[in-house]
Amino acid sequence: RSRSCADKANEVYLSEMRQGQSHRLARANLQRQRTAHRLANFYLNVWGIRGVAKRALQEELYWRSVRLLEGVGIGNPVQVARGYPHELSGGMLQRVMIAMALSSEPDILLADEPTTALDVTIQAQILELMRDLKARVGTAIVLITHDLAVIAEVADRVCVMYAGHIVETASVKEIFHRPLHPYTQGLLSSIPRLDQPDKQLTSIPGSVPNLITPPSGCRFHPRCPHAMPICQGETPPTTVEGDGHTVACYLYAGPVAVE
Repeated sequence: RSRSCADKANEVYLSEMRQGQSHRLARANLQRQRTAHRLANFYLNVWGIRGVAKRALQEELYWRSVRLLEGVGIGNPVQVARGYPHELSGGMLQRVMIAMALSSEPDILLADEPTTALDVTIQAQILELMRDLKARVGTAIVLITHDLAVIAEVADRVCVMYAGHIVETASVKEIFHRPLHPYTQGLLSSIPRLDQPDKQLTSIPGSVPNLITPPSGCRFHPRCPHAMPICQGETPPTTVEGDGHTVACYLYAGPVAVE
């Protein structure tokens, strides 16, 4: 049920997970006053400490935390386990947060801008870690990012969002080679390409709307070069334009729509 981001049934399913099955949807937050192993201990307790008695000794919890840190590629887990967040590098903090999230053995790991503010080398290490965890642990990863290069490197499927609405969904190859929505096309036209060194980059006109009072109809219509009168009054339906490729735009609205 998690294959299509635009599927209404999936929205209900994810809502249920948020309300009553949050152990299956992993998120983690750092607290400045806790060391890395105490943070991991906290999450182990919250999620039920699988395989460990409810009143397990602190020492056992400590070593489980160390193993979690080691499992995300931290070379000196014992030392890092005793460190506070302000004592760790940005890349190390990201690894600690991933370890915390994995303590629940989740079905889905939400990674919200995991490479932001990291240098290129550390970004590559974090992305490699995520690929490894996906293959080794079997956890699905929902990656939220504004970095198109990261998407091209690690994603299988892509949901393009604008002002809170999903406007296009497709495989990563389809998104980059056959973008359909004007917003997706605008994004890809604004980034440089090695195979087109002389290509002139274009920007999307206008600015992001106020989400408290968003535009009526299609939220992209004030900035869209193809906007039609209907775009201003009605939200476009999501239509199927190929195998697993959907788009919410009146340029493609036809008889086949995802309700």
